[in-house]
Amino acid sequence: MEKDKEDLEKFIDMQVANPQFMRDLLRIVGDQKPGYCYQCAKCTSGCPANLFLDFQPHKIVTMTRLGLRDQLMSLGSIWNCTTCMRCKDVCPQDVAPVDVIRGIRRIAVKSSLTLEGHKRIAKFLLSTGHLVPIDEKFSALRKKFGLSPIPPTTHKFPDALKEVREIIRITGFDKIVEGSK
Repeated sequence: MEKDKEDLEKFIDMQVANPQFMRDLLRIVGDQKPGYCYQCAKCTSGCPANLFLDFQPHKIVTMTRLGLRDQLMSLGSIWNCTTCMRCKDVCPQDVAPVDVIRGIRRIAVKSSLTLEGHKRIAKFLLSTGHLVPIDEKFSALRKKFGLSPIPPTTHKFPDALKEVREIIRITGFDKIVEGSK
């Protein structure tokens, strides 16, 4: 019990709190009001990701309110949210933890703090115009279901890939994926 308290005190060290973080997040989430959360945990009890993973939306909202930016950015849990919107539906205060989590993700991405798996998938988008590579196995599966082995995307329309790459360049997504800001 005493060890848990010490660990919690180290984790929530208000000397490392970043009050600007909440302001930055509010600019991203807009109408949602993380400050209204009173920790009823309805969002967590209804969260399907919480059933299988160490993921607690109400705690993430609290950490956000406390300005614990660095601790949040180091949590793998911010990437476990399936964005099913259940938390938003059940929140009596209209806090919308899903929007808070998506805002945290956006800040993490802009800070080049994404998981390696996400970067790998994003690189597929840069190179092929797809998040999931279209390989022989995927083409065979499409054929099995009576579909064209090549989907009507950038694989079938190479000029579309040029357009996708231009959008990626204009938005700066390529720089984010490569790890520069």
